[in-house]
Order: sequence, then C-alpha cells, then structure tokens
Amino acid sequence: MITKTDMHEVVYRHLVKLYQGFYMAVFEYLTMEHQALISYEAYRETIQMAQEGYLKDYYKRILNNAV
Repeated sequence: MITKTDMHEVVYRHLVKLYQGFYMAVFEYLTMEHQALISYEAYRETIQMAQEGYLKDYYKRILNNAV
C-alpha cells in the first residue's frame, strides 16, 4: 500500500519532469534559478492538489499514463 508521502513524491517528481520539459522548450539550458523555480512550482502545485482533494486522482492518472 502506498503512503501519502509516497504519493506526494510521485506527483512532485512527475511535475518536475513536466516543468523541465516546458523550460527546455524555451531555454537552451536550465540554470540553477530555473531549477529552483521548477522545484518551487512543482511543490506548490502538489500541495495545492492535496489541499483541494484531487492529489489521489492525479496520482492514479500518472500510474495509468493518462497525464
């Protein structure tokens, strides 16, 4: 059984990869500032999903490759 912490980690890592892709489409390379912004945005969005109650649904979508 997966814990809430594990679920948060999977969603966070997925969002980091997603944002890295967005940044790489715009910038030639990622600076430390870009990495910090990516990390912040992924963390913020993960927390928002948890607070609004749809983190588990997003997690399931990740597992089903539906995101």
